[in-house]
Amino acid sequence: MNLKKYRSIIFMSLVLIFLISATGVAFAKSERVKFTVENNSNKVLTLRMTGPESLYLVVEAGETEVFTPLRGEYEITMFSCGAYADDELDLTTIKTLVVPACGSSGPPKSDKKIDASDTIKLVKITIENDATNSTMVVVMTGPGTYVFSFKAGQKASYTVPRGDYKVTYYACNSSATRNFTAKANKVLELSCPK
Repeated sequence: MNLKKYRSIIFMSLVLIFLISATGVAFAKSERVKFTVENNSNKVLTLRMTGPESLYLVVEAGETEVFTPLRGEYEITMFSCGAYADDELDLTTIKTLVVPACGSSGPPKSDKKIDASDTIKLVKITIENDATNSTMVVVMTGPGTYVFSFKAGQKASYTVPRGDYKVTYYACNSSATRNFTAKANKVLELSCPK
């Protein structure tokens, strides 16, 4: 009878030890972390990440994807809305990268949500061809390089990376160069070069 009692006590002790050790494992931090990418733009997002592991992520326009990279700090190169940007990304905790519509702002700042527009700073600009009798070709070089063509009197809006540009334009059988700082809703008015 004593032997049965000891076996029961030993069995219960082993079960208790197993349960305690399993609970300890359940509360340990995983090597991987949840990383969500919400692409609310109308363009594909590519994200190259270098850190504890190297990853190349692609999220289609309007899609949300969940990834589980290794925890840690990453150097990233992001391409979205026609622009590249480099930054750092802390993935030691759960994060969500939100890519807003091109040229607009993302969610309010928080510890868990990252606004991609803080990294890729895009702005909406308008270019006007004030030359009434001539087509115009405009070449902008700066944070990005763009070539636009306008009919006489035409104006159009574009989303470009914010920053300083050198603008060379051709119209009225002549050309000229000027500087332009692309900021939100800024208008670039061009007429026949003098």
